Amino acid sequence: MCTCLDVADREQQCGRIMSLKMNPDGNLLVLDAYIGLYLLNFSTAAYDVQALVSMPELVEGRRLQHLHDMALTRRGFVYFIDVSGRFGRHKRVYSLMSRPTGRLLLRGPTEGAAAQFLFDELAHPTSVLVSEDEDSLLIAEASRARIIRYWIKTQKVGEREMFADNLPGLPSVIRPSSGGGFWVGFSGIREENRFSLLDWFSSKTALAKAITKFVPMRMMSWIAYRSYGLLVELDAAGSIIRSLHDPSGHVLPSVDAIEEYDGFLYIGCESRDYVTKVKL
Repeated sequence: MCTCLDVADREQQCGRIMSLKMNPDGNLLVLDAYIGLYLLNFSTAAYDVQALVSMPELVEGRRLQHLHDMALTRRGFVYFIDVSGRFGRHKRVYSLMSRPTGRLLLRGPTEGAAAQFLFDELAHPTSVLVSEDEDSLLIAEASRARIIRYWIKTQKVGEREMFADNLPGLPSVIRPSSGGGFWVGFSGIREENRFSLLDWFSSKTALAKAITKFVPMRMMSWIAYRSYGLLVELDAAGSIIRSLHDPSGHVLPSVDAIEEYDGFLYIGCESRDYVTKVKL
């Protein structure tokens, strides 16, 4: 039994909840980085927990490593992402600097449905969002500083295309905005006219792979991230229309969760134990 939930080194034992969604039946879907995808059944007196995708069980013969975000359709289809095919969450910085091995998965709504891979080679994917018409998904790729669109319906089904490229940081979360666009939060920033080691490594994956064998992860984290709270609003076409900043990073060293509600933004950072509220 885990008794030290505030100690990062115990995450692999305790688990780390990354996403919560209410399904069409009114039950709670829970995505945990280390444990898998679970359903909390509110219709039973004991709130029974059912494993939908359990780690470390294999999916199509492959092991899941670092589950991070999920999107849910109105019919109950769950799309979720595995950040890396090589590294767990406790080594996520190495994933940023390695060749793309992230995956998109799908689990259907029927009882006993098996999860399946839709495609591989995503560059450290961190967030997924289903479109309002449920024709496509938006997927954030942190190590490429971009968001791609993946079509799940229409004649384009299975195709990928660029939605927003050359973003000002490493996108960590995408959520809808009331203006018909999207809020994007960042776990790290890219500064104009300043050398970015992560950008440099993105085209030198062999060198990055060698370095990850010798450089401690704490030092790699220092290289990859600088405390700076940043989120932007994109319009429906993927262009930035406004941004919000915490340059000191004292309140928000990073932006890892966003929800807009009733004229306010509620913003979370995984290294802070509070939610920041911002009036729009």
